[in-house]
Amino acid sequence: MIEEAHDLSIPTLKYLKRFWELEDGFKKLLAIVLIGQVEMKAKLDESQNWEAREVIRRIEILELHPLGTGKEIADYLDIKFTLGNKKLSHKAYLNQEETDKFSVVAEGKLFLLASEVDPATRKLTDVLLRMTLNNKGDTAFGIKSIELEVPDLTTPLVYDNLDAVYSSKGIIQLKVLAEGTFSVRKQKANESGMVRGAFTVVNPTTGRVERIRFTLPYTTNWE
Repeated sequence: MIEEAHDLSIPTLKYLKRFWELEDGFKKLLAIVLIGQVEMKAKLDESQNWEAREVIRRIEILELHPLGTGKEIADYLDIKFTLGNKKLSHKAYLNQEETDKFSVVAEGKLFLLASEVDPATRKLTDVLLRMTLNNKGDTAFGIKSIELEVPDLTTPLVYDNLDAVYSSKGIIQLKVLAEGTFSVRKQKANESGMVRGAFTVVNPTTGRVERIRFTLPYTTNWE
């Protein structure tokens, strides 16, 4: 794990790639995690650093956004105080609308199941998604849509026209269907074994909408 990675030069990144390529049979010997500031994102932009494309195309980027609301900061402090065996005795919000924020996260593994798989044409028909959400707050929410970028597929999976409203706190199991025909790549866009996605939620009372991103492992029935 390397912190302040935004200070690394392009030649250094290339040398790190050589270490990452070391293998014992088919098993990688080394995993490398780079932690950096926003300048790191520009450094990993292939259009700006074409000479580093062999490195950039093998890196998975996870961007952590700053805490933007009072509730998010309070939740963060809860975790920090809990780790120190202490507890916040009182929370106050300058803006009462802060309490309307969603606290829904995607967890676990995604399961993608095609109703039909044609190996000859590499075509899939009607892909069912099973996923787990965890509602950590008390705000009821409805799901407007779910979008997935699956490394196996040439186009994103989009699940929309979802009408269910959820008010319970805790684990929620979703099962939704994307109808149509989808093409499987001959080679995955990346070998991370992860799906990047987002789901859009709406408050059924106030109408407020929020888009929540996630990156999760997945399994399919067409491999």
